[in-house]
Amino acid sequence: MIRLLFVAALALAAVTYVGGGCDPSTSPVGDIWVQIQTAVAGADATPAPSLSTRYVATGDSVAAGEDLGADCHAGQSCIDRAQAFPALLAQRARSEYDASLSITDVSCSGATTMNYLRDTQCGFNRSQAGALGSRSTWVSVTIGADDMIGWLENNRRCVLDQRVADLLGKRPADCDLYAEVIAPFESNLKSILDGATAHASLVIVTQYYDVFSPSFSPAVTHLPYNWTEGVNEGIDLLDDAIANVASQYGGRVVVVDLRPAFATHLWGDADSYITRRHDCSLLDLALVWSSCWWLPGIHPNATGQQVIADEVWAQVRRRVAIQ
Repeated sequence: MIRLLFVAALALAAVTYVGGGCDPSTSPVGDIWVQIQTAVAGADATPAPSLSTRYVATGDSVAAGEDLGADCHAGQSCIDRAQAFPALLAQRARSEYDASLSITDVSCSGATTMNYLRDTQCGFNRSQAGALGSRSTWVSVTIGADDMIGWLENNRRCVLDQRVADLLGKRPADCDLYAEVIAPFESNLKSILDGATAHASLVIVTQYYDVFSPSFSPAVTHLPYNWTEGVNEGIDLLDDAIANVASQYGGRVVVVDLRPAFATHLWGDADSYITRRHDCSLLDLALVWSSCWWLPGIHPNATGQQVIADEVWAQVRRRVAIQ
């Protein structure tokens, strides 16, 4: 408000001076008027960073670019970080915001929230939480899917066990999703975001997309456990938990919901953003108890990664523009 009043006062002075018969282009006030016009013209532009932006990308296989490698073999990890959304986001930010932006990518395929907080993985000499430093400007967090996948496997067994128990007239132990996964996940995610917000001016948390298209479900409804619904429901619960924890930080944490962008591009859709898992052999795909059988694809393909980068950048740009 003070700045606007100051600009208005200078503008009034310039108009008054010009009204006295002086040419603003040859007067001292004219110089001021040019500065005022320049300031007003740039008022809505994205401000240039005062220091070089340091972006730290953290998370799991979605952030690491799993299943994007050019030379993929069954049973092996197949990462290509250059095609993953953090690299694409950094490229976009350098083009439109800060040409000197640097990126440190410590995301790791298979990482859970507990791994994130305390373990060294993927050849790094510190945990992902430990990679954050006082010079971090932006931090992206993509974590939780591997926390949930463990539960999904157990839940599948619980449902199948329940079918057998019903036949035998017995009752197996309950599968409590909240107690087993959601509660500890929320606690760990809060610790992650506590650390991220303490080090970075902008923290971006990506939620997950559903995996299976509704059009894919009818083919498996004859099975005793409809895993496609179980996976999607588990992801929705995970996304709700992410939103719940992030809401505790107000505007300090930006949440990016990927479900709308992926809604008609899931596994089973003609134009899917999800690629087949390359860590699954033909034998794995044939074994009912293998996760490869009931979860044949989960990671974004190159198009999906670009979509994630675009969704994240849209949120980052809005946030940067008002800082």
